[in-house]
Amino acid sequence: MASDRVTRPAASPTPTATPTGSRPAAPSPAPAPTPSAADAFGKPAPDRAAQALKLGSHHDNEWWAGRPLSEARNAHRTNTKEQFDAALHSNANWFEGDVRKEINSDRIEMRHDTTHETGDNMTLHEWLTAGVKTGRGLKLDVKEPDHMPEILDEVEKVGVPQDRLMFNLGFGAMDKWGPEIRRRFPDALLALNPPTSGTIGKKEAEQLVSQAQRLGGPVTFEAHYDQFSDEAIALLRPHGTLSVWGDGLDDPRGTAEQLRHRGVNGMIDLAAHYPGETGVVDHAKNWVKTKLDEIF
Repeated sequence: MASDRVTRPAASPTPTATPTGSRPAAPSPAPAPTPSAADAFGKPAPDRAAQALKLGSHHDNEWWAGRPLSEARNAHRTNTKEQFDAALHSNANWFEGDVRKEINSDRIEMRHDTTHETGDNMTLHEWLTAGVKTGRGLKLDVKEPDHMPEILDEVEKVGVPQDRLMFNLGFGAMDKWGPEIRRRFPDALLALNPPTSGTIGKKEAEQLVSQAQRLGGPVTFEAHYDQFSDEAIALLRPHGTLSVWGDGLDDPRGTAEQLRHRGVNGMIDLAAHYPGETGVVDHAKNWVKTKLDEIF
């Protein structure tokens, strides 16, 4: 995450034209069910996706082909079983998980930080298998792209529906791995990140457009909420949706409204504090635990 953020003022409204390739909105969904205790991780949760297919309808906290990304509600951290359970009992229709190699083995697990985290971290296989059953969209934020071959094999093995699948990689990593992702998952959504941690201007927007054209297929341009300039928004919108993330905001709802007004038409994932974030004390404990693992 970049640290040299530049706050962007609200600007005049942009045209309401939808990006090329957008699809009509799906019919109004049925109300979401109230999760029961049986939905908790490790218990026999209902297969929501199979139920929806059988009934020919969807719940609002599910994701389906053709649903506009502007309707996405993202659970930003679902790496541990505790975080996953909390997201399962929320109204989120996307689950985001961070992917790394396990600290003490070669397995691929869900972990945001380079150090240990508080809670019971899920393996990638556990996360994908449980996530598919929820009917939610599944966003993989790949923190260590060197492990992409194993990650792609696992996603393929589990059989995640491509219209509920998003890969999020940095600009350079997407240049390297994007062609292989697109070959194996032609309908998955690729989140393209900017080649800068500062303001996205004309030059950076043109680089993103070039990357999108090389990779083809559905894309969303993703950045921290204060990075997109008005010029970049105008240049990027014809080629895909624009999505933002960020926490530490005093007024996430108001900021989201300003961003919509400026033309951000994809997933807006803003919060005062993301659920599941580790406090200072726990972070210090996890750092010590990691260092001890490295020594012994």
